[in-house]
Amino acid sequence: MKIKRKLLLSYLLIIALFVAAGATITYDSTKMADLQNNVKKQMEINNNAYAFQSGLDQKQFGTLMYSTDNTAQGEQIIVNSANIMVPAESFLQTALASDVALSGEFNQVVQLDSNQINGAISQVYSIYISNDTNKYEDIWGQLTTLMSAVAQADNKLSDVRNATLANVETATKEAQNYANFSLAVAVSFIAAI
Repeated sequence: MKIKRKLLLSYLLIIALFVAAGATITYDSTKMADLQNNVKKQMEINNNAYAFQSGLDQKQFGTLMYSTDNTAQGEQIIVNSANIMVPAESFLQTALASDVALSGEFNQVVQLDSNQINGAISQVYSIYISNDTNKYEDIWGQLTTLMSAVAQADNKLSDVRNATLANVETATKEAQNYANFSLAVAVSFIAAI
């Protein structure tokens, strides 16, 4: 009778250990999957911020080309920049909606683009087609405004990208901690059995 009781207790203990280890490993696996999804999202934000930044740089370059009598090429580069920036902006507006700080930074970039950058480009177009004798001097003034605004936007987008890379690093470390804990639980379970 005592042997049966000891066998039954041993069996129940093994089942309890198995359930506890399984629950812990399942929880850790779920957390690691969440962290992996977060890493993926942060990388997509980073890539789209880089695309938007590249679009701004292309827009600036296209305007410079336009103002140096390469109007067709300049206009084409500016159009291509919009093809890059529009989907990136749409993605970033949605992806950053839950992060007030990063959303604020990006909204400042969008405002710079809408107001100062596009305003300077419109002025360059107007001045270029005018018959003003000082048009190249006036264009240079607008290009200076454009370059300054693009530099500000680039700095803000770099802040967004740096923040996302820091989030990726943090999430990766957390996922590694969960993986290490799961391994320790599995080894302890085997040792206990």
